[in-house]
Amino acid sequence: MSLELKKKHVTLLLLWEEYRRNHPDGFGYSHWCDLYAKWGKTHVEPVLRQECRAGEALFVDWAGSTVPYMENGKEREAHVFVAVIGGSDLVFADVFTDERLPSWIRAHVEAFTFLGGVPETVVPDNPKTAVTAACRYEPDLNHAYQELAEYYGTVILPARVRKPRDKARAENGVRNVGQRIMAPLRHCQFMSLGEVREAVLEQRRLLNERPFQKRAGCRRSLFEQIEKPVLRPLPAYPLPVGEWRQSTVYKDYHIEMDRLYYSVPYRYIGESVDVRLGDCTVEIFHDGLRLAVHPRQPENGRASTLPEHRTVAHRSYIERDADSFLARAAAVGGNCAQAVKTILQNFPHPEMAFRSCEGILRLGRQHGAQRLEVACLRCLESGTVRYRHIEQMLSNRM
Repeated sequence: MSLELKKKHVTLLLLWEEYRRNHPDGFGYSHWCDLYAKWGKTHVEPVLRQECRAGEALFVDWAGSTVPYMENGKEREAHVFVAVIGGSDLVFADVFTDERLPSWIRAHVEAFTFLGGVPETVVPDNPKTAVTAACRYEPDLNHAYQELAEYYGTVILPARVRKPRDKARAENGVRNVGQRIMAPLRHCQFMSLGEVREAVLEQRRLLNERPFQKRAGCRRSLFEQIEKPVLRPLPAYPLPVGEWRQSTVYKDYHIEMDRLYYSVPYRYIGESVDVRLGDCTVEIFHDGLRLAVHPRQPENGRASTLPEHRTVAHRSYIERDADSFLARAAAVGGNCAQAVKTILQNFPHPEMAFRSCEGILRLGRQHGAQRLEVACLRCLESGTVRYRHIEQMLSNRM
């Protein structure tokens, strides 16, 4: 029976009802429960009570349940992030629009700010935003999550898969948030995410200041007394999380950001990705896995394409034909060769580049190599090398 009770949704009442169907004259429910309790005293496996030192661990998770609110006439759901610090059980709770990687990282930054310090370890579950490959001994952490840990000087220790006792405090925190924060708001109508946040923060304050039943003080006072003094100091500036956006990978295995193009491995064509725009870099993530890192401004001013992101056929096509175009352009002159080289680097898809190069070389046959050289030089100096610009210069005798 104990094995059946470990299965999801199975209760003692359900097992008793099944028992009575087979034995109509059997034990009553009360006697059934008494017998199970007596059996459990001698057969239940002992459980290790886990104690946390002050400032040792922060347990984090999503609440699971959401808070509905209205935005632009549409009903949306606010997702609640929960963090519980082990020594005092102080609860951090805040709301976000989703549970994707940007919200996951920002939630941790705000939790550290709320605590006024950094714990020794952070214990999450195994979502894709935290762990890219779950393993009992050596889990692979999401790269952005690992960067967060390194920036704040803490360590990420994911709970073992299907071992809820590893993060019992997070489970208790989620239950407390559900009972003490979300349940009191169940009849409220919110007209924006900001209203939801204000209500959640107020209920969070009441929860943390609620007196303990069996000892003096509350979560907040115990935290101030034993945990806050031993937390590691926050860095001078919060983690620069950058600007996060979403995009879809085009058929040419590039995404578009501010009219610039960045490549990802071709097998992700059609997938939705998260994009982190930093001061100098563009990072592209899919389900928490970082696919690519590009400079914010591509060297050619238009597209950043990594050769390993192309298909084998495209790589061989480019390597075979690019040399022939460069050789033909070099026969015209150095400016034409440089213009063709720039065109080959600018376009994310090889066929687009080859057609432009062929068009430029054809202009040399129509207008002469000398005039084409001058037109290419002017485009190189202006920084906008395109077939259309060169053709207009030659046609209009500019």
